[in-house]
Amino acid sequence: MLTVLQEVCAGAVEIESHTDKYDGTKRMDPNIKEVHVLLGAFADGDYVIPVQLEIKEYKPGAGLDNKLYMTVTLKKQKQGSCYGPR
Repeated sequence: MLTVLQEVCAGAVEIESHTDKYDGTKRMDPNIKEVHVLLGAFADGDYVIPVQLEIKEYKPGAGLDNKLYMTVTLKKQKQGSCYGPR
């Protein structure tokens, strides 16, 4: 994943933006300003591997650095097929 990280980030597009998903619960992080969800991908031969990126943006003055989380699906998608491998 690290070898294609720059490629994945360069081609990623934001698909949603929201506050802390635990807003209103005991697990809520009051320092989170917004969470940006992006979708990217990388090629592996004839397959495309989707990657979800989440960037947690913290409120100014929280004393925390913004954080990047990645989720890589284990299901490769055959290029040119919207249904993936059969």
